[in-house]
Amino acid sequence: MPVDPALNEILYAALRLVFFIITPVAAAALAAGLIAGALQALTRLEEPVVGFIARLFAVCAVLLLLGGWMSEKVISFTVEIWSSL
Repeated sequence: MPVDPALNEILYAALRLVFFIITPVAAAALAAGLIAGALQALTRLEEPVVGFIARLFAVCAVLLLLGGWMSEKVISFTVEIWSSL
């Protein structure tokens, strides 16, 4: 069954937007996890909650700082898609 090329373009643009938006959040979680893990290894603290809390704070901070930009990108993409229909 052939797929409409316009639908392929929309899906490709949507996936690019998702990866573009999620990258800062994932990078912050990765960095916080690595730092917390290194500190836990240095102090020999084996509490899994420490790494979770560090990642949680890092993700919340990124969402607070970049949430407006992220929502602006999603809204502009949505308006662009609806206007092209």
